[in-house]
Amino acid sequence: MNTTNIGKFDVSMDLIEREPRRIAEIFSLIEFCPVRAECMLVRRTVEYVGYSPRFDPVEPHMMTPEYTLTIKQSKYGNIELVEVRRNG
Repeated sequence: MNTTNIGKFDVSMDLIEREPRRIAEIFSLIEFCPVRAECMLVRRTVEYVGYSPRFDPVEPHMMTPEYTLTIKQSKYGNIELVEVRRNG
């Protein structure tokens, strides 16, 4: 895994509590390797930082970019696509 492809994103605590297997499936689909997870109590999210080939390469000493993950599901509830978009 290329360690220059680092990024961060938030996942709601409600989703984590309701569907932990779904979160694991999404992480697998984008080949995400978390290196930090921080509970943000005020926002009721967990902020994940880690590596994924779906993230843009980042130069050393640069800020870790934030991403938005958009999940597309089939009518049967199966994950069909995970879009990864860099914010800003």
